[in-house]
Amino acid sequence: MASPRETYDYAEKGDVTEDVECTTFEYAIGDRRAEIEKSLVRRQDMIIMPQMVILYLLAYLDRSNLGNAKLQGLVKDALGGNDDNYGWAASIFYFGYVIFAIPFTLYGKKFHPSRFMFVCVLGWGISASAAAGSFNFAGIAVSRFCIGLFEAGFAPSAVFYFTIWYTRSEVAFRTAIFVGMAALSGAFGGLIAYAISLIHSHLAHWRILFMVEGLPTVIFAFVILFFLPDRPETANFFRNEEERAVSIERMNRGQASEGHNVLIKRHILSGFTDWKVYSCAVIKMGHDASLATISVFLPNIIKSLGYTNTQAQYMTIGPYLVAWVLMLSVCFLSDKLRMRGPFIIGATMVAIIGVSLVFSFPVDENPKVALVGIYFLVAGIFPCIPLELQWATDNAGAESKKVTAICILVVAGHCWSILASKSFPAREKPRYTRGYGIVLAFLSLSCVMAVILSIRHRIENARRDKKHGKPNPVLPVDTAENADDAPMFRLWACLRVQGGSKDSSSNEATTLAVQIPNVRGRIPSLQASRLRSMIKEAHADPSKIVAQVCSYDGLSSRLVEEAGFPVIFLGGFAMAASYGLPDTGYIAFEEAVRKIQEVVRQVSVPVLVDGDTGYGSPMNVRRTVEGFALAGAAGVMIEDQTWPKRKQKGNNSLKRIVILSASSLL
Repeated sequence: MASPRETYDYAEKGDVTEDVECTTFEYAIGDRRAEIEKSLVRRQDMIIMPQMVILYLLAYLDRSNLGNAKLQGLVKDALGGNDDNYGWAASIFYFGYVIFAIPFTLYGKKFHPSRFMFVCVLGWGISASAAAGSFNFAGIAVSRFCIGLFEAGFAPSAVFYFTIWYTRSEVAFRTAIFVGMAALSGAFGGLIAYAISLIHSHLAHWRILFMVEGLPTVIFAFVILFFLPDRPETANFFRNEEERAVSIERMNRGQASEGHNVLIKRHILSGFTDWKVYSCAVIKMGHDASLATISVFLPNIIKSLGYTNTQAQYMTIGPYLVAWVLMLSVCFLSDKLRMRGPFIIGATMVAIIGVSLVFSFPVDENPKVALVGIYFLVAGIFPCIPLELQWATDNAGAESKKVTAICILVVAGHCWSILASKSFPAREKPRYTRGYGIVLAFLSLSCVMAVILSIRHRIENARRDKKHGKPNPVLPVDTAENADDAPMFRLWACLRVQGGSKDSSSNEATTLAVQIPNVRGRIPSLQASRLRSMIKEAHADPSKIVAQVCSYDGLSSRLVEEAGFPVIFLGGFAMAASYGLPDTGYIAFEEAVRKIQEVVRQVSVPVLVDGDTGYGSPMNVRRTVEGFALAGAAGVMIEDQTWPKRKQKGNNSLKRIVILSASSLL
């Protein structure tokens, strides 16, 4: 990889930012860069994806096993033979989910993903296993509510988690693999329930089902705690700092990352007031209503076709397998063609056909056509779930707004899931006129809204292209202030890579100019990554020395670089001397920042800066480190003296070091 270079420039009005000082990272992308990215994505797929898909498989098994438990005697043994109690037990899961989805997910963004997901997974695993010991409606209801409570934090956080590791042209397919476990859970759930029904035991089969599907979740919670990578800025997942730099660049492609432990209130508020987010929520409502109908009632619908309980268990496998294959195929094409809306529209129309067939051909008159309708319904619904979630995140612009959008979609969809699960009472079988009517109405509304959004996004993109010019889709865009309203941000409707720009995976050398506003400072410097790599290599190999020569301005730093030294050191004494002043605190933060900016304009190697004592209290030290990083420093050296500094030749008795409690505040 060619060495990174950091310079400073001022963005022109109408460009990425307006009248804001920017840091421009210029680095060459060639064979080495392409190989690193391909290797990185492969390793992400091998380490991140298996853990996440297993988690969602377990989540959906624990969420949707109520339908199979009903066929194994749950209603008779624990719900007093009352189908209304079963309906409420199915619905109460969504109450826990809806109430806690927004606060859990927003708060969870500030934590390390592995730790937050560990708490969620452990919580719902214990709750699901505890359902096996229930003897009445209250026990089942509490278990289902707690499962919804803990899954409310996991699923939305997982969708957001993919967006920080995969680009917009990769994330839908990975989300499809993840959400596809919902389809496969139907197949696995049917197989597990069928196998358990063959067991001869004094325990009720539904109790064994809850334990078999709940306990593995508890065990796997500890796997993700130790092995799931966190954010690219903080993860120990990388082999070297080059991989970290590439991953951070990928995360900022087409947007700007906010960083770890950050929630921006104005972007959260923007998410709650953006009509585009609510339009996507309306689309998801129709699909989630259908999804809840399928996951809870499909075994009973198939049974109403004339199959026995045991046959109904394994007959659910076929529709889910078809849905899984189609979901992966559709989302793969969506990523490759860089479009979401047309695929959502087409899949929704397939689902509408399915509902219409089941509704028009009652199962007691034409069960085969009804079964075909079920296949169409399932095959049309599942491809839409990952597409609509990532369509909302694709067009959010900022991370805080992404999390908010996901929460809104999840809550809206599950609210309608509550309605759907109450719309299929046993007294209305086998036609379920009211239930299918509700599903059909909302699916039609979903299709109309998808058409409206697709047309609107294309018009808005054309307007921005005309006003601001066409952006390079592989470059970062400053979304820190305006999120999806940033001039160079483009909405996903029917996007393709603009001519004249190279795809990031190309093997041909391409130069990217990445503009990041200094005012935020949330993106770690590529020069800091280089310096960190040098120090680690020198630490590991005693024969290596990171030689540094002290400099004090742009000219002296250029001379040091041309002499072949790998690092520039801006010394406190040298900077003070350049002003004709002693090194006793006469110059401080602002003068040092100006020196840093002067130097980094002239050199292409990392700049290590003497930050003296940090110029004051622990709060000042923090400001100094952040300010130096924003100015372009790759590293900062802080002394442990108290402020103001005391220097007297040959007399160290006047010096005082900071106390340990003050150091810990940093």
